[in-house]
Amino acid sequence: MNGGRYRDRARSLVHERFALVIVLVVVLVLAGGWMTYTTHLAGATTTEERVVSSWSTDGEFDHHATVETDTGPFSAGEELSDRSLYFTDATPVLEGTFTYQYATGEPADVAVTLEATRVYRSVSDTDQGTETHWEVTEPLERTDATGLEPGEPVAVDVALDVTDASTDLEALTDELGATPGTTDVLVRVDATVEGTVGGERVSTSETYDLLVEPGGSTYTVSPPADDGHTYETAESATVPVEPSPLRSVGSVGLLLASLLTGLAVGTVRYGPGAVPSGPVRAHERERAAFDDWITRGRVPESVLESSPLEVTSLEGLVDVAIDSDRRVIEDGRRGAYYVVVDDLVYRYGPPTPVGREPADGDE
Repeated sequence: MNGGRYRDRARSLVHERFALVIVLVVVLVLAGGWMTYTTHLAGATTTEERVVSSWSTDGEFDHHATVETDTGPFSAGEELSDRSLYFTDATPVLEGTFTYQYATGEPADVAVTLEATRVYRSVSDTDQGTETHWEVTEPLERTDATGLEPGEPVAVDVALDVTDASTDLEALTDELGATPGTTDVLVRVDATVEGTVGGERVSTSETYDLLVEPGGSTYTVSPPADDGHTYETAESATVPVEPSPLRSVGSVGLLLASLLTGLAVGTVRYGPGAVPSGPVRAHERERAAFDDWITRGRVPESVLESSPLEVTSLEGLVDVAIDSDRRVIEDGRRGAYYVVVDDLVYRYGPPTPVGREPADGDE
């Protein structure tokens, strides 16, 4: 292939479209530079929520009932504890202790208040949960503690006479004339926490219900559904985002490639071998116009033993070829065009770019 001719055409194209090429190169350099800066120098960031302090609470009911009279299965004075069912006649009074504490790995100083109440109520179960029809609350006991350390327990003692509670429920039902759903009794403890955990101010209230359901000769006891909670204090923090390997390498690659492209364009435009003027560009256009009459090849030395006839233009050489029904031979090795007509050889030598010497074998 005629490498020299293609190089000349490339130089001509750069010369003619230099402004457009430079604009494209500048856009690529700016894009590569911006990507490199944001990826490796400025760095992308994102906002994350970070937990700065956390703590948890734990509340538990322990309950028992003392047998008041001798029976076959139980002896008077015997203590039955943490059962789901008690016998009303044998153990009419349910006693219990609610113990509460908190845990954290942070420095903390809190005050806790435990307030126990007795709650009479009428409820029904629905698809949406438990519906309360009415509720009556009576105070039982209260405990206050300050300066509590993590893991240090605080407790409140409670007692419920189930026989009296059953009588109270019947009286409340009679006052209303009737009551929907079922009636039961709650031993409710409201735990209030105030203070600091990990240097952060905390304030919260929790409710724990011990459910007691009188059933005539027996009553059942159910512990709270929740036995503790966890709390976290978070704050927003700006953290760097690690770029993907593709972006990390690609940004630098784009910058280097665009800079090298700009250097190459500048070299073609202004460096050795650059297209200096119109003759070379005119020849390229002329060459393209007469491409159908031109064949690339090599003219034998024997044909060139006599001095060829020099033609001043490619167009003139093409006219000779047309008149003599011949092809124009483009000999890249010699950097010239020839038409061989019997014993005559016609030659045209195109203009040579600055910095490039005609040489045999220039392909």
